[in-house]
Amino acid sequence: MVQNILIFLHAVILVYVLVIVLRIMMTWFGGVAYGRGPELLAKITDPYLRFFRRFRFLRFGAMDFSPIGGIVVLWIVYRIIGRIALTGSITLGYVLSVIVDEPFRVILFFIGIFMLLSLIRLVGDLIGVNTAGQFWLTLDRILEPPAYKIVAKINAAASYRHALMLFFGLTALTLILGNVLVGTLVGFLASLPV
Repeated sequence: MVQNILIFLHAVILVYVLVIVLRIMMTWFGGVAYGRGPELLAKITDPYLRFFRRFRFLRFGAMDFSPIGGIVVLWIVYRIIGRIALTGSITLGYVLSVIVDEPFRVILFFIGIFMLLSLIRLVGDLIGVNTAGQFWLTLDRILEPPAYKIVAKINAAASYRHALMLFFGLTALTLILGNVLVGTLVGFLASLPV
């Protein structure tokens, strides 16, 4: 009986996460964000997401990562309930490993995105692509602030190309070391018998 309830709750959380993702994606397209369906999605998801909008650390300039914070919390609960439903028990070590794993995986995902974007921009620059187009200008708006912020600590007079190279190298190194460290820590926590 309890296992059936947990399996049902596990499925409900998964569906709710998918509804939140759909709601987020609909806000990206102005015309799609209005109407009965989007209004229903907003009524279902916005009360939960509003809670996370209060946390300033989830906002970076014009970018609002509060929905991702909400999804991470749901995903932690999803994994814990799934483990209990599957095995009938859970350890504190497993709970701690999930609490550490999920937020760091999201952070490492975004570091990977920045690494990929800087690589695309570098390749475009190195092969001499005309970077006056909207795509390249958008990449520059995303990459210039963090690249120059990092370079300013090392060599304030570096060119944009050098700043991008350094930024790419640091994001790649951070991604590799972060995966190793998080994987090791999560493995250690999961093995705790408590």
